[in-house]
Amino acid sequence: MRKTTGLLLATATLLTLSACAPGGSVGCESTLPLGGLADTVELSGTADDFPATAAFPTPLVATSSSHAIAVPGDGRVVGDGDAVVGQVTIFDGASGTVVDGGTIMLFTDDEELPFFAGTTCATVNSRVVTVAPAQDFFGDFAANFGIDPAQTVVGVIDIQDAFPGRASGVTVNAIEGLPAVTTAPNGQPGLTFTGAPAPTELTVETLIRGDGEVVKAGDQIVVNYIGVEWETRKVFDDSWSTGRPHAFNLDDVVPGFQQAIIGATAGSRIVMAIPPSEGYGDSAGSPVGPDSTMIFVVDVLGVDRHAH
Repeated sequence: MRKTTGLLLATATLLTLSACAPGGSVGCESTLPLGGLADTVELSGTADDFPATAAFPTPLVATSSSHAIAVPGDGRVVGDGDAVVGQVTIFDGASGTVVDGGTIMLFTDDEELPFFAGTTCATVNSRVVTVAPAQDFFGDFAANFGIDPAQTVVGVIDIQDAFPGRASGVTVNAIEGLPAVTTAPNGQPGLTFTGAPAPTELTVETLIRGDGEVVKAGDQIVVNYIGVEWETRKVFDDSWSTGRPHAFNLDDVVPGFQQAIIGATAGSRIVMAIPPSEGYGDSAGSPVGPDSTMIFVVDVLGVDRHAH
């Protein structure tokens, strides 16, 4: 739905990155043990400092992962499966030197890039420390970052924001004229076409009405979505298949998508049919034909106020 074909996955530079402790939520269970070697890491400075400053005994050798909440936050509790925006500094456990860092947005349960597994049950604005073998922290991408999978890494994560990983509002009745939307157990939507002709005007339907922040023009939004070409029924764009939320500024999307999303509330699921006149038209690099109608199902996860 963007004016260009690239998709923004991170909110700034893609970095190369609680059983309920203080700052967590009672009754919430993190996927990583609390304490352990993570308790040996001492931080200085504030969350605004980047890269973070950390001191710990070297060489630090971890055979399993652990985490600690160094500074409890005052925001919402991060749930399992949430999309988290975090500023991360990664240290070599052997030398104590910084090996990478930046700001990224990922799901807490991302199996390919499990940077944020230790943030579940922490709160927004917390500083979380994770100590882990690189294989557990980077997943199968450790080699891509030039890191030995057996090497110990220390991650300092400043949680800037978190959003539910799927639409979470009140379901409302569907309207006629648009394909029916089905939902898989993981929240992923699917479309069932009825044979009705494609709408000639922008058509928008709210399937789930959230109670979060209202989206305004120019906002940086966080979404999960699928885009299908009406005429061919082919999926041409899809964030669900990547396993990660996408974020982009509304100024960078086609007019129909922008009009459909402005005024929506976070937590909502919206289906929209965008006619050619409100889509890509005959612009170069369009993922669909110049006369094609696009239909999107979009879960509006939130508005990212930390976008750079």
